[in-house]
Amino acid sequence: MKGRDNLRLLFVCGGSYVSGAEIVELSVMRGLQVRGHAVRCVTNAWNDGEFHKRLDETGIPYQAIPLGMVSKTLKWKYIKYTLDALIHLPKTWYDYQQEVRRFQPDLIVHTSFGAASLLRPFARPEKTLFHVHGMPGESLHFRHVMRSDYRGYVAVSNAVGRALEEKGIPDEKVHVVQNGIELDAGSEANAKEDEGNSHVRIGIVGQIGAWKGHDDLIEALHLLQDRGRSFVCDIVGSGNDEYLEALKAKIEQLGLQKRVRWRGFVKDTAAIYAPLDICVVPSRFPEPFGLVAVEAARAGLPVVASERGGLSEIVVDGKTGFLVEEEHPEQLADRLEQLLDDHELRHEMGRQGKARVRERFTRERMVDEMEEVLAKVSR
Repeated sequence: MKGRDNLRLLFVCGGSYVSGAEIVELSVMRGLQVRGHAVRCVTNAWNDGEFHKRLDETGIPYQAIPLGMVSKTLKWKYIKYTLDALIHLPKTWYDYQQEVRRFQPDLIVHTSFGAASLLRPFARPEKTLFHVHGMPGESLHFRHVMRSDYRGYVAVSNAVGRALEEKGIPDEKVHVVQNGIELDAGSEANAKEDEGNSHVRIGIVGQIGAWKGHDDLIEALHLLQDRGRSFVCDIVGSGNDEYLEALKAKIEQLGLQKRVRWRGFVKDTAAIYAPLDICVVPSRFPEPFGLVAVEAARAGLPVVASERGGLSEIVVDGKTGFLVEEEHPEQLADRLEQLLDDHELRHEMGRQGKARVRERFTRERMVDEMEEVLAKVSR
């Protein structure tokens, strides 16, 4: 922002653990801080500690306040969350107002529908921007955000931008800044672990849950096994214990125990992708962006993904990987079979995917565009 004063920016991050949204916000905050902007963060005091650790590592100052969950769900677990949040609400409001008074931000950047809804009585719409990491829905929290009439909304993909406009956000307030990642944080594909076999290794990475399409991948793997194909599949990530047990039972029922390796949560992205030959993102819902698809492409892997949400903006069908219909294991198996059988195709798609990341999905480009939006909104 040449010729303009640097901004005082307060980011409000309400997540209780580190996921794709938190990784992106850390990158945005650090990038803006390096460029001379004064950046502070309000975080959720109820968290697993990892986000605070990463803020400390990057030198971003923060204030933790109790940004609890308020839910209409009538399950006892969520009722307890809601009661706890309401009990702490006076302190939450007080701490937030104190932070705003102390820091005197030029702009407040919200990143969570839940936290924005909780703090709505003290919102300052005239100086608030919402960085939208999720698809807008019909939740009470989203309706509160809609009624707040913020200065602007930054969508992480064109798909999210279109969804915001369809929900009634004026198009002049919607800005699209696709997510970006560090180019030097990945690892080249094909740096395989020496396991004494030549199996092609398929990987699925991220939260483990039904909405992520793990069931569809397992059914596709069963089809590939019946077709006599040689492969191993890594499942990387963590999830609900009940769903994990059901998925493991399904794997055993289909006779895939020797084909699947459970790797759990892995923090180091290089360690995640280095052993893999193919990455699969078979989401059953419209992904707001699809950070895993970009990380895998950076590592030189072809990506097979559902043609939903932001994924279709990342994967170029037939060039950097394949796009398939969600909840279609047969189609998924067909595309994986093509890649299993053709080393040159895997290599060429991985090469083109990596080039596309360097061209379209860098952290530098993301911070550049975010800085431009912040300048425009702050005028």
